[in-house]
Amino acid sequence: MLLEYRNVLVAIDGSPQAEKAFHKAVAIALRNHSRLVIAHILDQSLMQHTTLLTQNVYEQLETEAKTMLNDYAEHARQQGVAEVDLVLQTGNPKLLLSEDIPQRENINLIVLGATGLNALERMLVGSSSEYIVQNAQTDVLVVRTE
Repeated sequence: MLLEYRNVLVAIDGSPQAEKAFHKAVAIALRNHSRLVIAHILDQSLMQHTTLLTQNVYEQLETEAKTMLNDYAEHARQQGVAEVDLVLQTGNPKLLLSEDIPQRENINLIVLGATGLNALERMLVGSSSEYIVQNAQTDVLVVRTE
């Protein structure tokens, strides 16, 4: 039996790893005639632990995220993806990407970039992709290559 992924979620954050994941997600969406959901999560924990985050800074981050999402959506549409939806949320990226968004959007494949964190950072904050692989109730593709 050949599995077709009908609803593909790709998480983007502006990193080179996320860029690779996005391109693979577009290819998968095209091959499967799938809906592509592009998500960006404004990490609430980072916002709570900084005194530098004023309302203006948050609004700027949100504006930049919307621009980035719209740019990715436009690129996906130019490549031929017929249905593209965008998700911008504030919260815990691990929980939102492994549970909340996949359930709400009926996702059956999550595409993520491999983290660029070093060993110390992974010990302190944990790898989002590792958490999602362990906890998602659907298939997860962690992208490392072009």
